Amino acid sequence: MKIKKFLYSFLFVSLFSSLLFSNTQIHSLSFGGISGTPSVDPETSEARSWFIYELEPGESIEDSINIRNSTENEVNILVYPADFAGTNIGGFALKQRIEEMTEVGSWIELEKNEITLGPKERKTIPFTLTLPEEKIDVGEHAGGILIESKPKKDPLDGEGGVALSTRVGVRVYITVPGEVIESLKFNSFTSEISKKFEYYLFNKNLYFIDIPKEYTFKTIYSNTGNISNDIKIKYSIKDLFFENHQEISSTQKITRDTEATSHISWEAPRFGKYEVKAKGYFLESNTLEFTTPKIIIWVLPWDLIIGTIFILLSLIFAILIRKIKNSGKKWKKYKIKKDDSITSLAKKHKISWKKLVKVNKLKPPYSLNTGKTILVPPSKNPTKK
Repeated sequence: MKIKKFLYSFLFVSLFSSLLFSNTQIHSLSFGGISGTPSVDPETSEARSWFIYELEPGESIEDSINIRNSTENEVNILVYPADFAGTNIGGFALKQRIEEMTEVGSWIELEKNEITLGPKERKTIPFTLTLPEEKIDVGEHAGGILIESKPKKDPLDGEGGVALSTRVGVRVYITVPGEVIESLKFNSFTSEISKKFEYYLFNKNLYFIDIPKEYTFKTIYSNTGNISNDIKIKYSIKDLFFENHQEISSTQKITRDTEATSHISWEAPRFGKYEVKAKGYFLESNTLEFTTPKIIIWVLPWDLIIGTIFILLSLIFAILIRKIKNSGKKWKKYKIKKDDSITSLAKKHKISWKKLVKVNKLKPPYSLNTGKTILVPPSKNPTKK
């Protein structure tokens, strides 16, 4: 069936992906020498990594899980089924033991939920999987059987304290035959500055100079279909000034009924106006499912702008100071005498002859007419002739 094809494609492509569990990251089907694997497939006599079934509503199947202790010590193990929980990136995770199970975790009945394994001992625990006859959706249902070291303090005992334990699980996938529905729902598209240029003055960071070095674009979407799928998010970044176009793609898996977050990093240029948007595709069929709204980003070199403004203001300030100095403000009027010259007046008032000429706007040959008035700086102790 078509749905079975989708399921097996998803399962085997992601065979080596990490198992992610709430509060516990799992990177293999073992911990501390304790491992769990499905028993040999009774129909094909082949080894299995996961439990994979195709069942009709109300149908039952019997199977078993192998649990092995590879250590030299005796261990107490808890074994229990759990519902799929999902992660914020659309990955695989299972509920905690203390949470209510409403799907796969409630459909599996293990012969034993607690065992003790001696050194190098292996045990097989049979279980029965029964699908409810009603209120079960067509498509894929995921869960798992978890193996957990029994904590010294169990939160289910109702006692206080923190219970720390390590757990690992074997995935369980169930397909209920019917129409395959592939559907994605767009939720949000945002951008944020993830890295900034840092500027210091006297060992203090100038936080008011907000200059982006890198942006992160984030797309949140949901799988509203009835199977898991591989998704490609294609980000389009267009330079509105020079018509340059850049595309960055991100691929990930998303299980049914979960929300996923796709994000990419983009090194910001020094200047420009950019239009950014994202499109969501099913990877296998390359079917476009959604297009995000556009985000407009202005990138301005504020450090260069502020530096240029500072230099210009400094130049203007210097010019104004010089102009004020050469304006003759607060200078007094002086009536030229017969023997006065530019050099003698400059020496008398302790200033340069060039400044005296500038203030009075005299032109070469800088001759002085007796009886006329010019401006000279006030001097408490002028040099006498």
